[in-house]
Amino acid sequence: MGWRRNFGKCAYPDELTPLLDKISQADGLVLASPIYCGDVTGMMRCFIERLTFPFFEYKQGYPSIAPKRLKTAMIYTMNVTEELANQMYPDMYNRTEFMIETVFTKPERIFAYDTYQFSDYDKYVVETFDKNKKLKQKEDQFPKDLQKAYEAGVKMALSLIQ
Repeated sequence: MGWRRNFGKCAYPDELTPLLDKISQADGLVLASPIYCGDVTGMMRCFIERLTFPFFEYKQGYPSIAPKRLKTAMIYTMNVTEELANQMYPDMYNRTEFMIETVFTKPERIFAYDTYQFSDYDKYVVETFDKNKKLKQKEDQFPKDLQKAYEAGVKMALSLIQ
């Protein structure tokens, strides 16, 4: 019965363990990651696994033993247009969010497309992007993306107090 002391807790005790415990008791969680090479970063993937795996049971229906079904959201940023993202990553979001949804709740998705990748495009060889077009996209779209993220946060907060 020694396994019970770790039931619902990450089996790898390190500096992240107290944070994972606090998150599991939270009312809401917002995660954000750039998309690199067609997926969230490796660090984000590892974090999601560390956070959710202890609450995932291999029983019929894969029930969650998380202490709360906390509200979740995922923010994705990427250097491609929305149209290209939809072509390139049709299943990536569901794959990334599967464990989050199974353990907590289905994340609300927030996207920032065609992002400004470098602070100074002249320092890099980037023939596939027009730096002036990217700058205009940043000036026009970035405030809208920030507003979407803010509104999603407000929506989550309001749902928690109702």
